Amino acid sequence: MSARAFHLICIFVVLFVPMTRAFAWTDDMSSCSADELIPFQDNSLADRVIADNESFSDTTVLCSADVCGKECNGIAHSCSDDFSCTSATVGASSSSTCGTSCSDDLSCTSATVGASSGSTRGTSCTDDFNIITATVGASSDSSLGFSCTDDFSSTSVCVDTSSISAFGGHRIEFTFNPSLIFHTNKFLRGDNPEYRVMNRAITYKLKYAFVSLPQEKTFVHPECYQGIGVAHHHFNAQLGNPFSVFLFQGARIAKLSSSLTFNYEWNLGLAMGWNPYNAVANSSNRIIGSKVTAYIDADFYLSWIVSRNIDLNMGVSLSHFSNGNTKIPNAGLNIGGANIGLAYYIDRKPPRALSCAAQPFSPYLTYDLLLFGSWRSKGFYTEDGPMSLPGTYAVCGFNFAPMYNLSPMFRAGISFDGAYDQSANIRTEHERLSAWRQMALGVSARAEFVMPYFTIAAGVGTNVINSKGDMSGVYQVLALKIDLFRDTFLHIGYTLHDLKTPNYLMLGLGYRFGHRRP
Repeated sequence: MSARAFHLICIFVVLFVPMTRAFAWTDDMSSCSADELIPFQDNSLADRVIADNESFSDTTVLCSADVCGKECNGIAHSCSDDFSCTSATVGASSSSTCGTSCSDDLSCTSATVGASSGSTRGTSCTDDFNIITATVGASSDSSLGFSCTDDFSSTSVCVDTSSISAFGGHRIEFTFNPSLIFHTNKFLRGDNPEYRVMNRAITYKLKYAFVSLPQEKTFVHPECYQGIGVAHHHFNAQLGNPFSVFLFQGARIAKLSSSLTFNYEWNLGLAMGWNPYNAVANSSNRIIGSKVTAYIDADFYLSWIVSRNIDLNMGVSLSHFSNGNTKIPNAGLNIGGANIGLAYYIDRKPPRALSCAAQPFSPYLTYDLLLFGSWRSKGFYTEDGPMSLPGTYAVCGFNFAPMYNLSPMFRAGISFDGAYDQSANIRTEHERLSAWRQMALGVSARAEFVMPYFTIAAGVGTNVINSKGDMSGVYQVLALKIDLFRDTFLHIGYTLHDLKTPNYLMLGLGYRFGHRRP
């Protein structure tokens, strides 16, 4: 071979062969020679280096890909992982700084990672059954962003990654509530057979709750929990010492430190076992008129994380007992005091960093249609004092409420309220009025606090058609909506008249048109 031919072959090898060198990502590692493979640990954790700066690991889907070569040099490559339907593309800019993008069809998430020229970036992405953990490293001169979109949620999500408390698990809590009785009636101030001034009450609660995971639509309510509880309320012999069964829900309001949070909780249930009004045996008890009442409670408390399994809770508690005017008398009982609880988590998970969903929340309209019915007793004041009519009367109606969803947790709007009250405007037991005189149509302003599974609704309004007698004035509504299906909800509500007079219960079923929440 001549010297000239030998020189031409050397020039061809030096110039052409490096330019045709490419990356290849493969599951069987068959397309790369052994000396070009970058070693990996095992099939459950594959770490790859791209341009000596970027790494990609997938611990969930058993990605076992290898990279041939050590430089980008402007070449774009792609790989696919049959185990998770994951596709990835590795590209390079002219300055040999790589950008990476990946998508995972199983978790309905997508992620994009970019890098600017001259910067060093380290990126890792772990997909663990729809819980996305993203860690992005950057040099001191700039930062790198990580974005993901969850198709199951149309909200903007950002979960606190610094909290040491974790999502998921089951908890059991014992609560002790020493309280004061609010003196809203002379019976409580000593007008009773024992001349007892009723000041103190004690409540003991035992509660079970499950703590929702982030993918269960609790994104905007960190550490949300819900469950069922039982309680014993100790008052006195004249009021009774009832037991209650209730639903409850709570969540974190604010994170004060790594181990201290400020939280809320509400309870709603039935209290049974009162010593109610009796014309012979307990005629002075004008507070409670039935053996069963509703039980409503609101708590605000500080939670101190003592250990991985134990929280100590301390705060305030406000409670209300009433039968919804289903039986008279029904003045209602209110108490308030301390809330001291000890919660044990059976399987609280360790903390984990969670990414943010990049898709912003877009406000939209929904339309709630509610049909309700109940029964009530009739009472009113005369010149001779309070008077009640025997028996009960039917109540039914509807609400149609266009609501503007301002955020994932709040909506507001107006409601058109129609009602028929069989007891309206009657003053004697045998009086009968036309149905028209006992119907009314009103308009109210509404606001709703939206939580997983439950929504708390409040409103204030006035009747605009047939606003006469008992239908005049201002009415107030407080209700709990319980999600049954995607668009259907159960409604448990109560109305007041002029902020003081009990009106009637609203037990119904509703449907929400235009709903976007999963």
